Amino acid sequence: NTCLLSGYVIFYFGLRHFIEKKVKGRFNIILICTFFALFIYFGLLFPNLFLRFIIFSVFIIIISLQFVWFLIKNARGKLKRAFIGLSVLFSFYGILYIVRIITTIMWPPENNFFQSDTIENIYIIISQIVILIIGIFLVIFINKKLLSELQIYADKNKLLVKEIHHRVKNNLQMILRLIQLQSYRTDKTYIHEAFTTIRNRIFSISIVHELLYKEQDFRNIELSCYLTRIIDGLIQTYELNSSKIKFISNVSDYTFDIASAVPIGLILNELITNSIKHAFPVNNFGTIHIEFNKNSKHYTLSVRDNGIGLPDDFSLENNKSLGSQLLIT
Repeated sequence: NTCLLSGYVIFYFGLRHFIEKKVKGRFNIILICTFFALFIYFGLLFPNLFLRFIIFSVFIIIISLQFVWFLIKNARGKLKRAFIGLSVLFSFYGILYIVRIITTIMWPPENNFFQSDTIENIYIIISQIVILIIGIFLVIFINKKLLSELQIYADKNKLLVKEIHHRVKNNLQMILRLIQLQSYRTDKTYIHEAFTTIRNRIFSISIVHELLYKEQDFRNIELSCYLTRIIDGLIQTYELNSSKIKFISNVSDYTFDIASAVPIGLILNELITNSIKHAFPVNNFGTIHIEFNKNSKHYTLSVRDNGIGLPDDFSLENNKSLGSQLLIT
């Protein structure tokens, strides 16, 4: 009985700590110490069966009432009604146990129905049923509480990641604005073009964080939406006339994480910018085709235009521009 009650009390405190985080158990600690002292005193030093019955019954009633009230108070809905029914069943079980103790003391065994084999079997069966029901409902209750805490933790992490992407996007936008303001302070064309190229590259990165901030899934980016934003940004930057230079894209609904999306965005930015700046020098009329497909093993990105084409001696490996180095890398 001592070992059984020790496990019972430990489980009770463990469950309270799991749910409430902080457990003020001064009363129960004093109660436990008193119980063990009395139980050892009347069990080993001065054996007294009657007093051990009383001490055992009082202790289990106090702890059980706390336990049942705690479960009913923290449960909700159907689970609360289940615990109320369980407490009623547990009360009958306790009453049966007390009646059994009283009749054991008051009447001799040969005239006592509560000490017969029938009531003994009933007592054992009810004990097992009560323990089984308590175990099942406690598992349900703990699982619901654990799932609720995990959901709260996931929501907090989701909000934190969303805030991080939002802040990164805002910081990149501020950098873009500073570069733009700096470019206004020079009248040299090649410096202005260098600032524009830098802005486009940073913009392609900032779009990633903007899309991740707006989407529910913070891990993956839809490539078609990403491509559309890059094209819109380049059209606005170079003040393109949509009736002169047309964009035709054939991109399926592929999704990529941020580690893959950023390099893809930089590559798209370099290739499309190259077509806009160099493919149509005469009348600025033309079409730029963007395709992204997947075969059995690889993804294929294709950017082509119907402009004047590359020089005959062009070699990407031998080109020392930063854009070419980005493509190779």
